[in-house]
Amino acid sequence: MRWRGVGDTIAGDTQGLLAWVKENNPKVFIPEGRLDKTRQPAGDPDCSLGVKKRRNAAPDEAADGHDHPAPTTDATPRAKIQIGVDIFWGYATGIVVTRLPHGPEVVLAERTRPFHESDPSYFFPLMEQVEARLGRRPRFGTWDAVKCQLDLPPGVN
Repeated sequence: MRWRGVGDTIAGDTQGLLAWVKENNPKVFIPEGRLDKTRQPAGDPDCSLGVKKRRNAAPDEAADGHDHPAPTTDATPRAKIQIGVDIFWGYATGIVVTRLPHGPEVVLAERTRPFHESDPSYFFPLMEQVEARLGRRPRFGTWDAVKCQLDLPPGVN
């Protein structure tokens, strides 16, 4: 049974998935270092080390125009803090969904790969799956922070 309008509008996103390895557990001491990409974790031989940037960060407090009080403690050196990134062993998965006429959303395409691949690398393989399942290209789509990084061919919005 085919519903009219199914797949006209799609949405896509990627998400990091942590591997179940001791290198991702901050309570475990690892003398060789937990972020050494030359040492593959024994618990998952297929995972990879990757960096997930946080694009959905809170606005900069200094930009709000208020005069903030002076700090009362010493500053933490920049080398000792991580702002806006998560580094872990694992995978990333990308999905594309559409909404059915009676409300629920369904997954049209899914791709899970080792974590070192970039988010934009998911776009074309996922779109191939979507077009194969729908038998056509979707009319409209939205992607979480991917389109701005892709050199899309003419006619792809």
